[in-house]
Amino acid sequence: MSEENVDAMRKVYKAMARGDFWVAGEVFDPEIEWSWSPSLSGLTGVGTYHGIEGVEAATRDVFKAWDLFQQDAEEFIEEGDDVVVVVRMHGRLKGSHQEIENTAGHVWTFRDSRVIRFRAFDTPSEALEAAGLSE
Repeated sequence: MSEENVDAMRKVYKAMARGDFWVAGEVFDPEIEWSWSPSLSGLTGVGTYHGIEGVEAATRDVFKAWDLFQQDAEEFIEEGDDVVVVVRMHGRLKGSHQEIENTAGHVWTFRDSRVIRFRAFDTPSEALEAAGLSE
């Protein structure tokens, strides 16, 4: 089952890179829990969101802080019901002229082929640790 989960996440990241965020809804559980990393939640003041509406709000809240934001999935690592995705993020906060580049980690938890939880971390090692792995 986990390879199917990795394939689903590859599809989601490819679609998001094209600006298609709706494909993600195909694999999200209606009651999904969505948590930003401390650095990103610091931009919005909110760390955890619930449900599809929460995902929409989480995305809107974080993106409104950026003039430029791009992320590319670099690696997919499966561990049980979790898929860890190492992402390279590139962006520029509103009102800033300095561009930021960072490598971060996402943990997607699946149940019955649906994502029930998303957790973003500031570093890949934090994401791996949260999934019970280490670098």
